[in-house]
This record gives sequence, C-alpha cells and structure tokens, in this order.
Amino acid sequence: MSKKVAQFTNRFLDISETFIYEPLRLMKKFKPVVFCFQKRNQDKFPYDSIYCLNDLPEKEQKKNQFLAAFGQEKYFTNLIKQNEIRVLHAHYGFGGIYALQFKKKNSNLKIIVNFYGLDVYQHTKSPLYRWQLRQLFKKGDLFLVCSEKMSQDLIKLGAPKNKVKVHYGGADLKKIKYSCPKQGDEIVFLMCGRFVEKKGFKYGIEAFLRCCAKNNNIKLKVIGHGTLEQALKKIVTQSKYQNRVEFLGALNHSEYLTEIEKCNVFISPSVTAKNGDQEGLPTVLIESAAIGRPLIATNYSGIPEIVHHKQNGLLVKEQDIAGLSAAIDYLAENKKLWSRYAEYGRKLVEKNFDLIKQTEKLEEYYQKLIE
Repeated sequence: MSKKVAQFTNRFLDISETFIYEPLRLMKKFKPVVFCFQKRNQDKFPYDSIYCLNDLPEKEQKKNQFLAAFGQEKYFTNLIKQNEIRVLHAHYGFGGIYALQFKKKNSNLKIIVNFYGLDVYQHTKSPLYRWQLRQLFKKGDLFLVCSEKMSQDLIKLGAPKNKVKVHYGGADLKKIKYSCPKQGDEIVFLMCGRFVEKKGFKYGIEAFLRCCAKNNNIKLKVIGHGTLEQALKKIVTQSKYQNRVEFLGALNHSEYLTEIEKCNVFISPSVTAKNGDQEGLPTVLIESAAIGRPLIATNYSGIPEIVHHKQNGLLVKEQDIAGLSAAIDYLAENKKLWSRYAEYGRKLVEKNFDLIKQTEKLEEYYQKLIE
C-alpha cells in the first residue's frame, strides 16, 4: 500500500468531520499520511500515520493555531521529503492556500484541494482570501467539490473548469443497513448537526412545535451541540409542547446512525447564514437516505442532489416555518409514502453516493496525478 500521498488539515479531526475520516479508513491502494496542526478526538478517529505540528493540551487546542503556524513550513517540508510525498491533498480552501508553499519548494508535488462550503461562500467576502484563491487556482492541480452547485460557484470564483471535479461524499453501504421506517403509534422526527446558524435548527424546531397541536403522536429528537444550544432549548422550554422535544447532545458516528435507524423521518432545515456560510451537501442526508428514511430539507445549495422532491423527501424554501410545518404534517399523515421514499432514497445513494465507490474514485485521482 503506497504512502506517497499526504492529507493536510488544520485539526484532525473535529467531531463532525467524519467525511474526512471515513475515506481514509476505506482506502485500499493508498495509505495517506496525515499532516495537521492539532489532534482532536483521537478516540473517535484512530489513525496511525499522523504528523502533528502542535500536540497541545486540550485547553490550548481551542485556540486557532493556523495563522501562527505559517512560519513553520520547514516542519512539513521535511516530512514531505522524508515520506517521498507526491500528492498533497488539502482539506478546505484555506488548507489548499497553505499547501501551495510546498509546491514552490517541490515543483513535482501535486496539490488537490477539497472545498466544503464556508471556504466557497463565507470566506470569499475577504478580498485577501479571493486573491489567495486565484493563486491557488493557477497553481493547484485538482479541486474537488461536494455538489454540482458548488462546482458552478467555484468556477465563478475563477477556478479553471477543467480542474474542478464533483466528488460526492457518501455512505458506507457495507456498514449502513437499509430498513423501511417502522409504522408504530409514535412518529419520531430527527435533526442532527452542529448548533450553528446555517443548520437552521431554529426553523425546524419552531415548525415542529406548530404541528404538535394537530398531531399528538409526534416527537422530535435533536442531536448535536454548539453555540446556539441554549437559544434552541429556550424555544422549546417556552412551548407547552416541550415534552415532545428531546435533546440528545453530541453523539459519535455509530450512535447517531442508530438514532437515524430509530426515527421515522429526518429533517434538515438548513439556511444561508448572515455571514454568507452555506451547506455543501450534508453527509447526514446521504446517510439518512441510505438507511431508508424520508427526508425534509431546504431547497438550496447541493441539497436537491440528494433530496428529490416527492421522490425520497420534500423540499421547502429557506426559513419557511410554514412550509416545514406542512411537510411534517404531510409525512405524519401519509405513512403509506414512507416505504416508497425509503426505497428511492437507498437506490439514489447506491447510484451516486456509495462511499466505497467514491473512495475508489479518489484513489484514481491520486494515481493519475502520480503518473
């Protein structure tokens, strides 16, 4: 197994970044080494080839060491030489910008950059970042995006069309088993993600609470944590239906997959944040479709590429509480649709979002660049 590839990320890994870890775990032809500034959550993301610039105490890891590390490129330059790295795969646009300096020292080094969302939408408000991106687009070799929509947006920013590839995230279909939602007395809706503005949980919770008066057999479970946690809980505690909403906290990957299996319908009410941040294509939607759960989601960004309206779920406008409520009511009242939506969603994932196939494609990209 070749180790001529390195993956580079600021932190390895934040708890939500299973989309970086899972392909690493599944690779067969390559065993990339990982370069990072900080290590996090090693119990959840075990990996044996990590070179970390700063093994800091936990309290220090909360500080952003990214900018401070710009003057310490010698550490990574030596690692690239020692490990005979031919391809450096950087995660996020700012990771790619940092990685460019190593190409200056080694013209044969190939640079791949994965873009995910905030690096295409939020950070591009900065003139400096846009200038840095233009340099990256000139000198980088391949740019991977997680949706057709993001591909169009990256090209608008100046990325050469021939260097941009849509590379979907995926679900490990050997691990994630399909099942139709069970039709019991209680209908469980589920939301999962970081408690940040772009996830739109505020709108999902308010929409659900509106439905409680009409539907006395529905329940909402919410997985995650983040800066908006208290604000979201306040919305619930101020409602007379607070006993219908349960916050489960942050769960690891296997735990949250179990909760998806236990639910009947998955909700993703994402929005464009005030700072411009947007979703790419949430992995949790792919995994929920793979498990066989009908989806309710926002019709924006790359989401319509996994949620096909009235085929495996329902799409609503951003911040549309009334639309979300109507979708919740509709799927609560039409259980007969669940199995059809579930079957369509699984087949869609098998066709476009099979993580094993997507990982094989990623390894093909590596091989072509090495050749």
